[in-house]
Amino acid sequence: MLSWVKQLFCVSGFSPAHISGLALWLDAQDGASPIVENGEVAEWTDKSGHANHATHAIENERPGFDPLGIHGKPALTFGETARLYVADSPSLDFTGMHLYVVCQPEDGTSRSRVIATKFSTDAQGREWQLEISAAQRFGFLGSVDGSIAGTHVVSPSPVAFGQPCLLHAWYDGAEVSISVNGGDKTSLLLGAFSNTPNPIILGRGAVGGAFQGKIGEVLFFSRALTAAEHAKVQQYLMRKWTLS
Repeated sequence: MLSWVKQLFCVSGFSPAHISGLALWLDAQDGASPIVENGEVAEWTDKSGHANHATHAIENERPGFDPLGIHGKPALTFGETARLYVADSPSLDFTGMHLYVVCQPEDGTSRSRVIATKFSTDAQGREWQLEISAAQRFGFLGSVDGSIAGTHVVSPSPVAFGQPCLLHAWYDGAEVSISVNGGDKTSLLLGAFSNTPNPIILGRGAVGGAFQGKIGEVLFFSRALTAAEHAKVQQYLMRKWTLS
């Protein structure tokens, strides 16, 4: 039987790799991408061609793997200690960017939950952070100087726990914007980002704020996409993961 990805490709003929600037592509539906050891994902192999693989060497601090995780399709499961690291590389530097994450938040506690961040492991510097706030709002924090402080843009409506969603954050060189499931965008002027040597951490912040839930796919483009390019990526992800 064809994988979910191959079925979708046969229908649409589109792949994120068709768009230039793809620097990170983590796909749980690709059976060759998550490498599972003893029920934990030891490596989430990058499909962008840049070898920006997400890994973690410590057992019991890795995410799990659920073959029926999001709408019956494979996903990684994250909890209090689970995380993966993507080492910094020149391919992750940007002057504009688009970040897409298909996930299913599952925790209703009153703490902010970090889905992904580019943050130093000693918590002394941060480039950007994707999170769900204590008020269940989707937020993106960006830093113009690589420090802990930053500018925060937050969605006006809460994200529903237990429901899959597509979270999208993008930056055009001056303004940062976010949307949920392709809905209305929320934007804020930011200025120029500071590219840092920090790793990307999936599933938690450098000092806590663990994400509770499932992540099915991550796409990171290191440039601003055109409206037509974004529409293709969004449609691809929404159809692939049966989102609305």
